[in-house]
Amino acid sequence: VPRAAGSMYLSACVRDDNLDQAVRYFDAWRGASGAERPDVVSYNAILYGHSATGDLRRMRVFFDAVPKDVLRVDTFNTLLTGCLAATRPNAISTVLGDTGAKGDDPAQLGADVASIALDEAARYYALMSERGGDCTPDAITHHILAQLHAAAAETMFAAGRDAQRIIRATSRLLDEMQKFGIEPAPAFFEASFRGFAG
Repeated sequence: VPRAAGSMYLSACVRDDNLDQAVRYFDAWRGASGAERPDVVSYNAILYGHSATGDLRRMRVFFDAVPKDVLRVDTFNTLLTGCLAATRPNAISTVLGDTGAKGDDPAQLGADVASIALDEAARYYALMSERGGDCTPDAITHHILAQLHAAAAETMFAAGRDAQRIIRATSRLLDEMQKFGIEPAPAFFEASFRGFAG
């Protein structure tokens, strides 16, 4: 399989909401002898499909199988976007599976998911910082994280959860942005204010 053709097919499947077909094709391609090895674009296409649904479990399982030499900052930004997508109300059942019964308080379930998403994002961010080089966090990384913190704050405050965790996380994020010489955009402060104003 020529790499460019394989990547285009995967991207087309994902765009058409046919992630299962993309995964089947990817698995067959990866196992085919003599085929060009999938590249970062191919891996990112599958990760994007998982991230769009907020399916943190499938996203993590797939990410853990990605060869470390193909990782780039955009791979991690896709993962962080998935963490953000997991905070949407329609992703709660995807993230929690059968653990959340229909009678459970949606605000509390949303806060549980926000907490899980923050933990996953912290894991990916730590890996980015550890790897450096092509994986060094950039302005897009920090913009996604600002949106995630705002969404988590809004959800956790609505559930009456302790705000201290999210305030500390947002403060650390701002410190990291300054460490990397990234000037927080007005959108960072707007998103943070929106989350904390609830």
